[in-house]
Amino acid sequence: MRKKLNGYMTVFSSLCFALIVSLITVCIDGARLQGARALAYMINDLSLDTLMSYYSKPLFEEYQLLFLDAGFGENKVDENKIKEIVMNNAVENMEKPDNILIPYTSYLSADIAEFDITNMVKAVDNSGKIMEKEITEYMKYAYPAELLTDFEKTADDLKNAEDKKDTNDEHKSLEKAIRNQNNKIFELIEKVDGIRTKKGSISVSGGTPDIVTTYAKKIMYYDKSMSQTGINNADIYNAISPLYIELNKTFKDITDKYNEILDKPEAERQYDMNDEYINNTISALINNTKEAREETEAALTILAQIREASDDVEKKKDEAKKKIDNKDADEDTKNTLKQTIDDMCEGGCIFDEDEMESGLRHNLSIYSQIIELENISSTNTTSENINSRIQAINNCEDYAKTLKIRELSFDYSKFDVNSSSSADDILDSIEDFLDNGILSLVIDDTSTLSEASLSVTPNAVIEGDTDVETVNPVYGKFLTTQYALDYFDNYLEDNSDNTIKYELEYILCGEKTDKGNLTETVLKLAAIREAANLAYLFSSPSKMQEAMTLATTLVGFTGIYPLIKVTQLAIIALWAYAEGIMDARVLLAGGKVDIMKTEDTWMLSLDNLMNKDIKNNTKQSDSGYTYKQYLQFMLYLKNEETVIVRMMDLIEEKMHKLGYTGFAMKNCIYSLDTTSSYDIRNGNRNIKVIAHKNY
Repeated sequence: MRKKLNGYMTVFSSLCFALIVSLITVCIDGARLQGARALAYMINDLSLDTLMSYYSKPLFEEYQLLFLDAGFGENKVDENKIKEIVMNNAVENMEKPDNILIPYTSYLSADIAEFDITNMVKAVDNSGKIMEKEITEYMKYAYPAELLTDFEKTADDLKNAEDKKDTNDEHKSLEKAIRNQNNKIFELIEKVDGIRTKKGSISVSGGTPDIVTTYAKKIMYYDKSMSQTGINNADIYNAISPLYIELNKTFKDITDKYNEILDKPEAERQYDMNDEYINNTISALINNTKEAREETEAALTILAQIREASDDVEKKKDEAKKKIDNKDADEDTKNTLKQTIDDMCEGGCIFDEDEMESGLRHNLSIYSQIIELENISSTNTTSENINSRIQAINNCEDYAKTLKIRELSFDYSKFDVNSSSSADDILDSIEDFLDNGILSLVIDDTSTLSEASLSVTPNAVIEGDTDVETVNPVYGKFLTTQYALDYFDNYLEDNSDNTIKYELEYILCGEKTDKGNLTETVLKLAAIREAANLAYLFSSPSKMQEAMTLATTLVGFTGIYPLIKVTQLAIIALWAYAEGIMDARVLLAGGKVDIMKTEDTWMLSLDNLMNKDIKNNTKQSDSGYTYKQYLQFMLYLKNEETVIVRMMDLIEEKMHKLGYTGFAMKNCIYSLDTTSSYDIRNGNRNIKVIAHKNY
């Protein structure tokens, strides 16, 4: 009985032992699997770290940027090379350590079977945000956020000045429309009244208005006088009055001559019917009428253009007011700006458009009747024929009596022909002087300027939605522009080691040549200074009065206040721009210029501007900002993506200069997403490792 009991115990003990051994082996196998997985992840991470250690050392040394040059000297991404580096390192890291002398077997080892790159984030990806992140991560330690406060205040001052310039640009757009309308009105004066005009003024020689020989009002019926011609300016009337044709006298002379012929026997009439006086008088009348008709038709065309110009003025006026309403300004400022616009547009019309058109069209029909005289026979000597010609003349005379001459009138009462001048010609001449050869106005010896040009193909960023964590956007923009100042040269820091010398100017303007970039930079500098200078001029009563006095001198002869106001604003804009060019001259000479001008720091007088003398009146200042700082402000106000892309261009240019001709920012990798597969040794197991690695 006892032996049977001992047998049961043996079986039970064996089963328990088997279970315990199974549990232990399962735990060991599980521990091995987890250990192998941990080792695979570690080996994979080490291999990717090794890969990232292949960062471009010249790029880091020159620009403190960490990117993997995935081209490895070639101008294209070499994924096979990346796989080779990772897989070789994975194999090497799995091998037995060299310092272990005894036989070695690792039950945790796994061999890499596959390696795939699922995603690569490059420097050019995500609209330049990747490059920005690299820059800001490096720069934030050198330039803490506290420095942003003062910089942002100055940048805001420039932005506010630019806003005022935008308002003035709206005024300039309206001003051009008004000047175009005014020029068309003077063209109409020439066609209707015969006074020669040029670009918004009356042409005068020796104190007397110049005249043209053909014009719409040249033919009139009644005796000429200032009242009959509708000209209320003696100087203008006296200049044109000798050319008027008085039809009442012409018709009387012709009918008197025909009546003399009728009093003679028919046999003696043939000679008189061929009389040159009658033929020449009628021929001259018809020719002059045809010329008047042509000028009338031309006047109607110009009148239509004036209506279009008037509509354009109203459109520009409404647009300017809408933009003012959308500005971030107080109501008083907005109302002042709107009142300026109203002053430019209202009043000052020197003729009635509807009455002018009606009169011109009516006269066209009369001219057609007069021209019909050329169809009447002049060889038939019968009394019936002669009487019919007299009747035709009388009919034309009746039509001629209805010619509308006084209705085609302009208000010359405030015109002073002795002071007439072309404001457009004068102001355009100064503007051309400033714009053409602007570098020679800013730099005395332009022969020393760099002629270098960019050799690389400009980069283009790629849109993307990669989530990139960066610093505060405003702070990031500040750091980016500060990075540009620290690592790229400018005109005053000409580095002969670089292929392209004026690097900051390239980042700002993007031209292919140094000279082109410097020219565009000077133009931008003059424009941004123009904005601040305008703000000062508008706040200076004495300067505004100077401009008004000059405007009155130029166009006051018209007596049209809106035109005078428009000219004043044109002078102010030109004055501010010319002062901006002088500011650029000071800055490129190594001087400083304050953001906002004062009476003491203002350099250019209006007399010197009109005499085109802007080189010899510069003033040096101990306060203000340098050329490099103005470049920083302009870069800060520029689209950040553009700044990033152009920095990439210059980086490529420098790397090629250093001998790395295959280097390209489009091949520079910031991060990798990978999938690896590892086979566990001594077991049919596979481990999949998903990893992300970035700088």
